[in-house]
Amino acid sequence: MDEKESVESQTMDEKENVESQSLDEKKNVESQSFDEKEREVMEFLQKKLCSDGKELTESHVTNLTAPGENYWSDMLKIDLVLRDISTGNLEDLHLCAKCVTTHEDFMGDMTARVFQTEIDFYKTVLPAMQSFLKKRGLQELEFFPRVVCERLNLQETGDSPDSHALLILENLKSKGYTNLDRHTGFDFDTAKLVLRDLAMFHAVPLAMRLLEPEEFREKIAPRIELWDGPPKPKDGEPQQKFPEPHGLFRQILQQDVFCRSHMDVLEKFLQKDKKKFADGHPPKQYEGVFATLCHHDMWLNNTMQKLEDGKVVGNKLVDFQMYKVDNPIGDLLFLLTTSVDVPTLQNHFDYLLGYYHEVFVRTLEALGVDVKPFAYDRFLVALKECTSESFIQIIFMSVFIIFAKKGEKSNVMKMNDKLIADVHPVAKAKVQFLYSEIVKRNWYD
Repeated sequence: MDEKESVESQTMDEKENVESQSLDEKKNVESQSFDEKEREVMEFLQKKLCSDGKELTESHVTNLTAPGENYWSDMLKIDLVLRDISTGNLEDLHLCAKCVTTHEDFMGDMTARVFQTEIDFYKTVLPAMQSFLKKRGLQELEFFPRVVCERLNLQETGDSPDSHALLILENLKSKGYTNLDRHTGFDFDTAKLVLRDLAMFHAVPLAMRLLEPEEFREKIAPRIELWDGPPKPKDGEPQQKFPEPHGLFRQILQQDVFCRSHMDVLEKFLQKDKKKFADGHPPKQYEGVFATLCHHDMWLNNTMQKLEDGKVVGNKLVDFQMYKVDNPIGDLLFLLTTSVDVPTLQNHFDYLLGYYHEVFVRTLEALGVDVKPFAYDRFLVALKECTSESFIQIIFMSVFIIFAKKGEKSNVMKMNDKLIADVHPVAKAKVQFLYSEIVKRNWYD
């Protein structure tokens, strides 16, 4: 080996050693983080559960989800055994803990703030919806997980969240529920089941807005202001600038013959997106006739399904961290495009739109709402009103989050580094499909 080769070999060895050390350090940090979270969660649970003559006899804590599968929080699986001191009876508890993530530092304190939003959903918004249904003699909605306990901050006082915020829920996996493969998506039957629940979720608060406006304003409307977009910079700090991958979006559509010949519509969408961020991404209140509570992050990983003999028989909606009063058809388009498999989209798109609308209207009728303003032609007008913003959200999430490589944490601050060759082919197909439908049907302003 000559001197040049020797130097190059030494340099490569040094680089590999540095990378190995960096990986080991990362693993050590993650291990320490897990141990700290486990200790914190168990201290909290002992305080909340070990009262009224009960004691904790067994506990087992592990990670519930792989990196990248739950974007805003770290999830822990907790199996406990409680003993009734007076009777000796044992009780098995299967829980999951949502903890403020230790990985996302690009959004400042946003990952803590979303806990305030979600905790408020389970403590105030959902009970108001269930009470509204009960007063009208209708069955409560059953597609939500049960909350065991929660806290916004370490002191458990006030309404300001911190990095110690916790939300303890029943572990739906212990009841047979699971997340389906986000890269495969829902088949036709599963899509119908999820759409049924989504339509009811949208219809109930809309009926509240019309029939009990004061209750809606008191219990639901104030909660939507908790989510107001990215956090503002602290005093003396510059506003964090987010990457703008519009060039990649253009490349994805240019790979399809039809889309390539209608790029003018995308340019309109991108100009609106640029203006929104130039204005500081201000929250916009939708005031159309369809205005209702929307999930605003409605995709496959924020649902869980129960299977029996390979058939989906149950569904749950989860992760209420970004909800707001908005156009519900944004949720619908987002769910369909990001989470339904391509063959089902291509063959049943119109049917699924119509099925959602049918359940939506049927639920409003059952609640005593005049449904004439919600006819299908008006539904399509509302759809057209939201395609611009929905399409940008769909292409962004599909490319950078949903179809990102499994097992890796996504970092949106590095999205400008992504090449067209790195984009998942299913993500491309879904985005191209929706864009083609928008253009062909003139679903844009």
